[in-house]
Amino acid sequence: MRMMIKSFLSILFLLIWVSSVWATPVLYDWAFNVDGITYENFYGDTMPTTGGLNADGLGTLIWSTNTAGTHSFISFFDFDIYNPDSDFANKFDEYGAVSGDLAFEQSYEIDDPWYGFIYLDVLDGILFNDNYLNEFSPSDASMALGWDFSLDIGQTATITMSLTQTLDSYSGFYLSQIDAETQEAIYFFSTLDIQDGGVIPEPIPEPATMLLLSTGLAGLVSLRKRILE
Repeated sequence: MRMMIKSFLSILFLLIWVSSVWATPVLYDWAFNVDGITYENFYGDTMPTTGGLNADGLGTLIWSTNTAGTHSFISFFDFDIYNPDSDFANKFDEYGAVSGDLAFEQSYEIDDPWYGFIYLDVLDGILFNDNYLNEFSPSDASMALGWDFSLDIGQTATITMSLTQTLDSYSGFYLSQIDAETQEAIYFFSTLDIQDGGVIPEPIPEPATMLLLSTGLAGLVSLRKRILE
């Protein structure tokens, strides 16, 4: 009986240990496209964001701008969820899922970074709002989220990106990268907040004001000539 209990506990411990190993994600690659300027981990670039990620690549990143005009922002993350003690094939046993309602100015894509087009789409600055890796066609999954928006003078836009294994109370639009064997998942969601920054632009003189100003300057020039004569 004791041997049976020991065997059972040993198997239980092994299952818990294996599960904990599989539950640890690895951030393999990342890239950003900000208004046509690309930042790539492959080339040793620095992320154009504040905030930070932990050793597993999970955390919160923030990007903001107060430049008036149109903007495009895309962030791409390629995680691996597989047992490092197992064979390399487990890397290609992942799929994606899409949940919630896509925001008006938001875009997304889930695809294989090697055999799909997601990475090239990020570099081109366009996402096609599609999940190419569902549960019936798993592979090496990666995720990208984008925002296209415009700012008026005096406004500030802040984009917050969250990479997590727990959703807590979040109920908005999000992407999931899921390991088919363990069902461990990484969730990726992003928010855009546009606020008035309190910057008051310099007033542009009206035509009547410009006419008075030019008349006054002409008068000063005429007066100066008379004094010099």
